[in-house]
Amino acid sequence: MESSMIIGVPKELKAFEGRAGLDPLGVLALIRENRIVLVENSAGALAGFSDEEYIKAGANICSRKKLWESAELIVKVKEPLPEEYPFFRNGLTIMAFFHFSANSELKEKCASAGINAIPYEEIQTSNGEKPILKAMSVIAGEVAVDMAVQYLRTEYGRRGILMSDAVVTIIGALGNVGSRAHSLLKNRAKRIYILDNRGARPATPENIVEAISKSDIVIGAAVNKAGGAPHLITRDMVKRMRPGSVLIDVAIDEGGISETSRPTTYANPYYFDEGVIHVCVANLPGGVPRSATPRLVNESLPYIMGVASGINIL
Repeated sequence: MESSMIIGVPKELKAFEGRAGLDPLGVLALIRENRIVLVENSAGALAGFSDEEYIKAGANICSRKKLWESAELIVKVKEPLPEEYPFFRNGLTIMAFFHFSANSELKEKCASAGINAIPYEEIQTSNGEKPILKAMSVIAGEVAVDMAVQYLRTEYGRRGILMSDAVVTIIGALGNVGSRAHSLLKNRAKRIYILDNRGARPATPENIVEAISKSDIVIGAAVNKAGGAPHLITRDMVKRMRPGSVLIDVAIDEGGISETSRPTTYANPYYFDEGVIHVCVANLPGGVPRSATPRLVNESLPYIMGVASGINIL
């Protein structure tokens, strides 16, 4: 009989990250495959899953220390944070969204510790689609629209207009984030500028300046195929945006598309720079964990099972 790999699901430490690496249904599926699953206390609480539900599915609830020290495969959502580095050990496999292109320190830590890192954002099918990344990107596009509506209000930023009066620019409009945002905004916004190098209106400096200088909302959703976000918006461009307008840089987890972007969290989601509201939350789907967790697990579970069976999935 195949050996029982120990799989650990720690509680996420990133601020207001409510998703869990596995839900109880995912745990049950792994238990049926002769795996041992450890879940940290309250790991699924914000996603609506109690410890009792995990226990019923066959998981063992334990402390963070015991989980990291015992597990052979760690299943996370977001990248390990510095508080988790002391648990690194040679040969440990970790599956999560790592976004190494924007975090060279983490990449070096994993390499020096001998971690077998499997970034969700790099897992792809034979036709080049990235199913786990796509599922979360679609949610990120929807949350970005919600935030755009929120930060148009005077209590946050000064524009004080309805979405029906707003002009929007979507940079990277033909990707998963941009497409979802556009589908939600096309019948709501006053006008939408669609910029994408794969479309009729490429994201050239000239086109970007023209569009964002007329916009109340800019959604940055562009990423490079090989990883990382292209730096398309300069500080001088931001200076030409309308005072109190909103820049939502969804690509911040890949480094961001604007020179003025820096990562924020749900605890402190926005800041002003050059008179523009910047929303650069690096884990937008983490704010809707009850919706996001089942979709994440649905796409990631086949790959988790593959890794647990010794299959090279990258």
